[in-house]
Amino acid sequence: MMDKNHALRVANQHRLRELKQNQPRAVEIFCAHDVKEFERLAGRPAGHAPHSHSGLKRTG
Repeated sequence: MMDKNHALRVANQHRLRELKQNQPRAVEIFCAHDVKEFERLAGRPAGHAPHSHSGLKRTG
């Protein structure tokens, strides 16, 4: 793994591990570069846009 700020990356990984440990049902950690993990979590193929909006509204 490559990083620009090693100490910051390691500290962030530590924070993520603590969050997962403290709230295991609320947090799922995955690799953003793994297509199979994305497809599993998104419930759709990586190359396809979702069919509906997430319910978020634009402001401004």
